Amino acid sequence: MTSASLSAAGIPVHPHRFDAFKHRLLMINEFRKRYKHQHEVSELLYEKHDLERQIQNIKEEEKKRSYNLASFKELNGENHAFDSSSEDGRTSLSASSHYISSSFLYKENDSLFSESPSNKDLLSLSKRAQKEITSIEESSGGDT
Repeated sequence: MTSASLSAAGIPVHPHRFDAFKHRLLMINEFRKRYKHQHEVSELLYEKHDLERQIQNIKEEEKKRSYNLASFKELNGENHAFDSSSEDGRTSLSASSHYISSSFLYKENDSLFSESPSNKDLLSLSKRAQKEITSIEESSGGDT
């Protein structure tokens, strides 16, 4: 489409105005192309950030799993005070405190059946105390 073809068709067109109009159409089309490209780029950046968030969530879940595994190992007797994989030691300290509290509860509930030396000492003290109680009862004639 040129100004000469429009003039031949009977449409009065000033060549300078036609070129300005044609230039504006070209600029609008360029703007649309750039906008579409920028829109595609922004969508790709959004997808990239979304994938990075998903990766971060997976890493956090992996840390939780490793913490749970470390806690399980500590409960099974593999006590490590500090885990070298933790950044600031807070995870390891909470895992250690969990191990200490759970092992204390375990020893408290199962003290007579455990083979640890401290429980053997308590058992022997308990037997000696029971013997002394029975000897006192026998010497007093059965009444206490």
